[in-house]
Amino acid sequence: MNGKPRPRGRGTKPRWPLLAGILVVLVILGVTIGRRLLVDADRHGAELAVPAEAPASPRPSLAARPGRMRASFSPEQRRERRKAAQAAQERKGRDFHQALSARYAAEPVDAAWASAKEAKLLAASTSDEIRRSNAVPENYRASCRSTVCRIGADFPNRGAVQDWLTLFSTGVGGELPNEAYVVTTNPDGSVHLDVMGVARK
Repeated sequence: MNGKPRPRGRGTKPRWPLLAGILVVLVILGVTIGRRLLVDADRHGAELAVPAEAPASPRPSLAARPGRMRASFSPEQRRERRKAAQAAQERKGRDFHQALSARYAAEPVDAAWASAKEAKLLAASTSDEIRRSNAVPENYRASCRSTVCRIGADFPNRGAVQDWLTLFSTGVGGELPNEAYVVTTNPDGSVHLDVMGVARK
């Protein structure tokens, strides 16, 4: 009442700095929460987009891709394919046999080497295994030149030819590494085998 201003106590200090600090904290929290909500929304949107788009453009499986499917053939088609492959193999064998025959005809004779090689081929042609299989050849003859040898023999049937060829090739080992043969039928019904082989390079 005397006109003098009353001194301010602790409870009368201005509160605006405190309010400003609280407001700043609230703004920061609001911004942080808002950003998190936006990130979560983006993630959920991306996860939902994958299943929605996947059925529209499915990736082809390996079985459905061109060139990956295994063709199915009928039994008749498989037989025809086997026959064609066998015929191609026989043509290849005949061509090699003819090439070796021409080489044999043009070669000079290395007498010492040829006689030694012929003796080894003769021993392999009548091995114990061949005798036990009843595949001993008739009219067997072998003739070598310088690098190529020729073997001729007769057999009662083609089965005996196959048995002899298998056992002979095993028994002769590396003496005749590259060979080709031709089988023909004799007038009496027996089978003649003509083998051409490279015995050394």
